[in-house]
Amino acid sequence: MVFGQIALSPKYYVNAAFGGGRINVDDITRSFALGPATETYTADTEGSYRFARIGGGALYSLNDQVRLNPFAHYTWEKVSIDGFTESNGAASLSYGDTEYESQRLTAGLSAIFAPANMDGLVFNLRGSIEHDFNDDPLKVSLGPNTDTLGTVSAPRPDQTWGYISGSMVKELGSGSFLSLTGASSVGLDGSRGFTGSVTYKMTF
Repeated sequence: MVFGQIALSPKYYVNAAFGGGRINVDDITRSFALGPATETYTADTEGSYRFARIGGGALYSLNDQVRLNPFAHYTWEKVSIDGFTESNGAASLSYGDTEYESQRLTAGLSAIFAPANMDGLVFNLRGSIEHDFNDDPLKVSLGPNTDTLGTVSAPRPDQTWGYISGSMVKELGSGSFLSLTGASSVGLDGSRGFTGSVTYKMTF
């Protein structure tokens, strides 16, 4: 990922980022009852993702320990999953390549706390609303083999949902930082996602 930020003034900034990577999808499982028996098929596949984002925000100090950071950005994102064939069996299926593209607007607020009695520690609570402008249906190709694929359509996931997250950043000196972050999606119909990360940053 490449990230850049420009300060327009002591309070306001704009930033941009772009990047991509590879995806490994393991342990794909499909099970169903076939008479008295249960048929189970498995598969693995790979894919890729790429994104570009531009946005901005502001920093307002409430006091020496608390700052508020309203922000907004626009993100284009595409996820591509390679086609795959399930393990051998009488009812195994093949799936074609699949793509998921989103054009997402994000608006949110962060509250940043730097307690005076915890030197070098900063806490961040963040909440945002996400809206995907792309409402095209999802299309999946499948069939008994890779040469005989039909296409089915399904509604996209919710177009509007939220994220909440919390993080703790510890300054280690010499321009280096260690951060711990946890996040969750909210408001998605029938699903919820959780992520956690540990990040080390240093200045060159």
